Amino acid sequence: MILESSFSSVAVMAHKYGCPMFLARHPFRTDKVITKLDIPILIFHGKRDSIIPAWHGRKLRDLAPKDTYIEYNCGHNDFPGRFNEDEYWGEIEKFLISNGVIK
Repeated sequence: MILESSFSSVAVMAHKYGCPMFLARHPFRTDKVITKLDIPILIFHGKRDSIIPAWHGRKLRDLAPKDTYIEYNCGHNDFPGRFNEDEYWGEIEKFLISNGVIK
């Protein structure tokens, strides 16, 4: 699985903005699901992401310590950043090869 600029939880983010968590109709609790998965996970996030702050990606990293987390110095809409595109695709290729998805 490859996650890019993913929420740890929409419900938690809504709560931080004063909205009760139970009002999040679709809470997208990635933080609860990721701990139950037994598959390789590659997580990307932008350090300067102002839409889905980097703490979401870091929380997922902490919940899945055996998996791969990569953070680029970019925002949400310019991910992976103007200078990181080759590195980004290289990391995806390396992840897919190391997990037997491609040769």
